[in-house]
Amino acid sequence: MITITRNTNSGIRILPKQAEPKPECRQAESIPQIGASIQEAAKMLGISRPHFYPLIKEGKVRTVKIGKRVVVSIQSLRDFVDGTTEPGNLVENAAELQGRE
Repeated sequence: MITITRNTNSGIRILPKQAEPKPECRQAESIPQIGASIQEAAKMLGISRPHFYPLIKEGKVRTVKIGKRVVVSIQSLRDFVDGTTEPGNLVENAAELQGRE
């Protein structure tokens, strides 16, 4: 579609058609996020990564190791903030996650 507008200086000006996104490029329904990296989880809580590792070690937030990645459960972050965390299900070697021994 071509839009025609009146320009006061030169009369009529034709504006190019704005491209509509292709159907496959449109955003699908958003999928709720259920996990986050340690960096993302620490940022969500407003703390640094070094301050986040003790929360893992003490079992206050749940993590899952997928290959080399450690994913923090979003629900465990909510439980921690709400104060409904049950200690347990912690990563065995939190010091290894930090790169320290």
